[in-house]
Amino acid sequence: MLNSEGGDFDQQLRAVLAAEKPRVFLDAVANQVSSNVFAAMGPHARWIVYGKLDTELPTLLEPGQLIFMMKRIEGFWLVRWMQETPMADKVAAIETAQKRFATGEWKTDVTAVLSLEEAMTRLPAELAKPNGKVFIKP
Repeated sequence: MLNSEGGDFDQQLRAVLAAEKPRVFLDAVANQVSSNVFAAMGPHARWIVYGKLDTELPTLLEPGQLIFMMKRIEGFWLVRWMQETPMADKVAAIETAQKRFATGEWKTDVTAVLSLEEAMTRLPAELAKPNGKVFIKP
């Protein structure tokens, strides 16, 4: 796991990107760290922004990469996709996602599952952990 606030983040990021060679960056935060990740990615990378969880406005560090490395920045809005996609394609996409979660191919990291009663006292500490989501159950 990488910590964007750690002193060696850029070095660790470059090592991970060199080893994994990702081509698509799905981003719900859209801040300067996002821009830095995109800049560190290789040729033909795609930065797909589907949310804006941070108010910080990112600066594109290397605009020439869009030309010379053929990188792309795109937006994705699920509402529009649902409106424009034929029903059979939506059903197929949902079934594929469900199967991947059911088989363990995909997973969601969960830090804690809290009861509603303990949410007020434990939630701040659990949200401060960097490794997953916190679920609140009734």
